[in-house]
Amino acid sequence: RLEHRRKGLTSSLLSEGLHRLKAAGAKEVFVAHGGCDSDETDPVLELNKKTGFKTFGRDIFWKRLLRE
Repeated sequence: RLEHRRKGLTSSLLSEGLHRLKAAGAKEVFVAHGGCDSDETDPVLELNKKTGFKTFGRDIFWKRLLRE
């Protein structure tokens, strides 16, 4: 039962969450992703890159500035 995959649902949820954080006054968002090496391919890491997050530090923390 994987019919929901590759339809952009997670990207849409992340985008909506970022819009709500911005509306609440947030200026930056940090997300952490543990349990993988920096060389490992992971769909979540790719999603973070795709939605504008930049790596921040060696421990694969992600940071994104919210536009004014």
